[in-house]
Amino acid sequence: MTSGAQRAADAFVDRTAYPLAVVTAADQDGVGSGCLVGFLTQCSIDPLRLLVCISKTNHTFEVMSRASHVAVRLL
Repeated sequence: MTSGAQRAADAFVDRTAYPLAVVTAADQDGVGSGCLVGFLTQCSIDPLRLLVCISKTNHTFEVMSRASHVAVRLL
């Protein structure tokens, strides 16, 4: 990662002490969905990787399975 990207990633991880995050996604057909994250944890330092878990029964899970990108937002 570049130094600017690394600083942004570090700042993101520093904020993950907050208990709530939302994941959103949209598939190729424009179907969008979002939900509260059930579990979020950092699983790699360099490169930064996060494990974000949501229920398989959630509509967002289906949309995420068809999406090329997802977003995680801290509340």
